[in-house]
Amino acid sequence: MTNVEESSQENSNILFENPKLVSLKNLVRLALLGLLGVLFLSLSSLWIAKIFHVDIQHIMTGKLKKGNNNELSALQLILILNSFLAFILPAFIYNAVSDKIFLFRHFGVKNRQKQFGNFFWATGIFLSAMPLVMYVAWLNQLIPLPDWANETESNVAGMVKTLLSNATLGGLLSNLFIMAFLPALGEEWFFRGSLQRIFIQRFGIDKYWRAILLTGFLFSALHFQFEGFLPRFVLGLILGYIFYKTGNIWISVFLHFLFNGAQIVLAFFIRNEIDQINSDKMESPPWYGVLVCSILLYYFYKQSPVTNPKTDEQI
Repeated sequence: MTNVEESSQENSNILFENPKLVSLKNLVRLALLGLLGVLFLSLSSLWIAKIFHVDIQHIMTGKLKKGNNNELSALQLILILNSFLAFILPAFIYNAVSDKIFLFRHFGVKNRQKQFGNFFWATGIFLSAMPLVMYVAWLNQLIPLPDWANETESNVAGMVKTLLSNATLGGLLSNLFIMAFLPALGEEWFFRGSLQRIFIQRFGIDKYWRAILLTGFLFSALHFQFEGFLPRFVLGLILGYIFYKTGNIWISVFLHFLFNGAQIVLAFFIRNEIDQINSDKMESPPWYGVLVCSILLYYFYKQSPVTNPKTDEQI
């Protein structure tokens, strides 16, 4: 091989290994997989509506008839496919192609020896942040929304209300699986386990907060629910920080499930008052509760696991 050929191959290898170019390639790959999943979801939804003999537009606008089992079953199946096709499957394929070590060797977990302590630290910082999330949610509802955004919120509320009206114990377990576990698994693998890692690759470990901020923004924006944009953004920041510090996607999945599941269980026990709750604006959480929990949040932040400044591995 001549010197010119060796130089050309060396430059090609350098170009290929450039983190910014690799991250761009990975971002495009993940985005295409996500868009393909959404396309299959749309086609599947039409197919489901035809099988169950329901109006897909009627379902998606949240105007479901109480007691209509066909509409309820169709909605549940669409939500299951939403988690699988839009998040779980794209994230799995992306990791299988672009990050086999993280997926198959670590299985989403790094530094297994330290995970027991990390779990309690993560739970502490997550629970301490909840009053802050509630306060931000209260601020978010003060922002006036245009009519089309209010209509979107109304459609989502109608679908959620229909699912929560399934008052049996079996209905509760079904809701926990469909509305809490699957979204937690899919969204954490897609946003934290895939997208955030791509952005860290792009910005560098020393600027990991940029990756967490951008991922948190996209996590909230892609829900297309504007009334909860700010609290969901804050929640995304917390989950992103926890994942970065622990290197364990399953801790983030558990905490996300805990957040979703707590709301579903609460709605199950107060289902007779759901209409009244939905019609009222939430009140601001007490300032002293927010203050105390903010102090606890700062304490847990100072106890964060230490990571190597050149890698995302814990020391």
